[in-house]
Amino acid sequence: MCLPYRSTFAAAVLAAVCGAVRADAIDIVSGGKSEYAIAVPDETMEAKKVAEAAEALQLYIRRASGVELPIVSEGSVGSAPAIYLGRTKKGVAANVPYGKFVDCIHCRKVVGRDVILAGNDESANVRGPLQHHDHEYLCHGFGVNESVRDQSYRRWHGTLKAALEFLEAAHVVKFLMPGENGLNVYKTDLVRVPSDMDFTGQAQIPYSNAACYGELHSTVALGHLDIPYSKTWGGHPFPEAVPRLKYEKTHPEYFIMKDGVRRPDYGPASGGHHCVSNPEVFELFMAEMKRQYDLGYRWIQVGPTDGQVACECDACRTMHESPEERQWLFYLKVAEAAKARLPGATMVLLSYDFTENPPKSFERFPDNVAIELCIWKDFREKFDAWARFRDVPKIAYVYFFGMYHSIGTAPTRSPKYIAECLRILRDNSVKCIFKCGWAEDIGLDAPICYVFSKLLENPDADPDALVDEFCDAAYGKAAEPMKAFFHTMYAGMDTTGGHSVIDEVKKRPHHTEEMFELMFRPYPVVTRMSALLGAAESSRDADPKVRARLKLVRRSYDFLRLRTQSFFVNDACAVSGGAPEILAVAERVYDAREKLLDGWYDGNGRMMHNDGFAWHYMRDMPRTRLVNGGGALPPNFPGLFRYGPGNVKEKLGKHLKTKEAAQ
Repeated sequence: MCLPYRSTFAAAVLAAVCGAVRADAIDIVSGGKSEYAIAVPDETMEAKKVAEAAEALQLYIRRASGVELPIVSEGSVGSAPAIYLGRTKKGVAANVPYGKFVDCIHCRKVVGRDVILAGNDESANVRGPLQHHDHEYLCHGFGVNESVRDQSYRRWHGTLKAALEFLEAAHVVKFLMPGENGLNVYKTDLVRVPSDMDFTGQAQIPYSNAACYGELHSTVALGHLDIPYSKTWGGHPFPEAVPRLKYEKTHPEYFIMKDGVRRPDYGPASGGHHCVSNPEVFELFMAEMKRQYDLGYRWIQVGPTDGQVACECDACRTMHESPEERQWLFYLKVAEAAKARLPGATMVLLSYDFTENPPKSFERFPDNVAIELCIWKDFREKFDAWARFRDVPKIAYVYFFGMYHSIGTAPTRSPKYIAECLRILRDNSVKCIFKCGWAEDIGLDAPICYVFSKLLENPDADPDALVDEFCDAAYGKAAEPMKAFFHTMYAGMDTTGGHSVIDEVKKRPHHTEEMFELMFRPYPVVTRMSALLGAAESSRDADPKVRARLKLVRRSYDFLRLRTQSFFVNDACAVSGGAPEILAVAERVYDAREKLLDGWYDGNGRMMHNDGFAWHYMRDMPRTRLVNGGGALPPNFPGLFRYGPGNVKEKLGKHLKTKEAAQ
C-alpha cells in the first residue's frame, strides 16, 4: 500500500517505486477476481500425473482468496493466462528442462503472464502390497495416510512440490506441521508472484526417509519423501530373509554357533543371528534380494540382525579371523552376485555394528554398491574414516531424534547441532537421510522438525532464524515469548564446547537417566520456560490455530516439567534418606503427574490426540510404558515415580496406600 507523504517529490518517488513493484509482478488473483486457469497436459496419462498438484493449487487459492481457478486441458486455454502444470507444450516452448527432471528436481518459471510449474512426476514402478516398513513410513496405525493401500504411492511428486513452493512464495499457505492446525492459509484478495521467477533445482539433501510427516501435502512441502525405488527394512533384512521362527527347528545350522552349540535363540533382537559362512544362508538372502528386485526396487538394503553376534563355527573362523571382516566379505559376495543376477540394482550396504568401520580385507567395492553410514556422533570423523571410499554413494542413517535416547520422550537436539551435522552430510554428497526416530513429541518437537526440514533445502541457513520464522508463523501475538521459550530449551542441549549433551554424557562410564536429566535441563531452565509459556498464553491471540498450537505445547511442557521435578525430588529423597518433608513433595509431584496423565487417555486406555494435528502423540504408547519405559524406550521417570511394587506405592507412605485401598 502507498502511504501519503507531505513532500510532492517524495510522493512521486514512492509512486514510481510502487509502480515498479506492479510492473515486476503478475497478479494471479486481484480484487477477488482472476483471469487464470490451471492448465494440465492434453495427454490423459500426463494429466493424471499432475492431478494432485492441480487440486492443491485450486484448493489453497480458493481457501485464501475465495476465487476458484478452473482446471482445464492445455488445448482449451486460448489466449488467457494460465498456470501450466507438468510437461506441456507451453513448457517445451519455454525451454523447461524436462530431460533433467531426475530425483526431486522441479521448476517454477514465469513466462510473460503465464506460470509454469513442473517436476519429476514419474512412478518408481514398484508393485505388490505394502510391506512392514511401508506401513511404518506412512505412519499407519496412527491415523495418518490410512487410505494408501498399495505400492503406487512410490513415485516422485515434482510438480506438486513446485506448486506448494509457488503457493508459499505467493504467501497463500505455509506448512508448519501436519494437520489443519499445522497449516497457515493467509486470507487475501491479492495473489501475486514476481515476474522474473525462474527456479530449477531441488533440496540439497533431497530425500528424508523412514517416516513421512503427516499427509501428502505437508510431507512434500517439508521434504520428507523417501527414495521411491529404495527398499529398506530399517537396517535389518537378515531376519526377513532367514527368519528364526521358520528355520530354527528344521535348520539350526543357519544360525550362530555359541560354545559349540547352534543357538537360534541367542543374542539381542530375540536372537536370529546368522552363520554367514553357510552357503544356504547366502542363497536365502539372495532370494530375498531377488524378490524385492522383482517387485521393482532398485536400491536394496543389505544389513544384519540388530545387535550382531558372531558365529563361532569353524567355517566362519576360516572365512576370516575377524567377525567384522567376515561381515564385509559376506556383503562383498552379495554385491558381486547381485551384479550378475540383478542387473541395474544397487546393494545398499549397512555400515553398522560389525561393519561400522570400512573393510580392511579388500580395497574396492563393485560399482553396484552404496554405503549406508550409521552415524551417532562425530560426523566429520566418520567421513574421514571412509576417505578411501569417497566415490561410493552414501546414505546417512542418523540418530538425531528418537525415544531410545536416555532422555526418553524429551526433545533431543539443538538447531545448531542439526545444522552442523547436515552441512557435513551435504559436503560429503549424501543424497538421503534415514531418520531413526522422528517427531515423537510433536508439541515440543515441532520447531526443531521445521528447522530440520528447511535445512534439508539449504543446510547453510541460520538455524536460530528458522526457529524464529516458525514461531512468527505459528504463534501470532505469542511469537516473542515462544521464541524465548524454545531458545531457552535448546540452550541446554549443547555443552559450552559446542557438543551435544547426549553424546558427551554417553562417554561417561555408568551414565544414568538421572545424569542426563540433571545436566540437560537444570531446574532454573524449566522454571524460565514455565514463565515464558505463561506469557505466551496471556497474549490471548484470538486465532484458534494459535490457541490450538499453544495448547499442544502446554500438554508437552507440563509433562516435561513434572518429569524434571521428579528427577530432582528423587535425588533429594536419596540424599535426605527419605526425609518425610521430601516425601511429601514427592507425593505432590506424583499426584500432579497422575492427574495430568488421567487427561491423556480415554476409558479404554488409549492415548488421546489434540484435535487438528494429523500426527500421533508420543507414538500413542500405553500409560505404563510412557512412565516406566520398555523396549528401546528408557524410563521417563526415576525409580520413586515408576509404577509397580517397591517404589512409589510403598515409599510415599500412608496417603497413597489409603487411596489405593479406596479404589
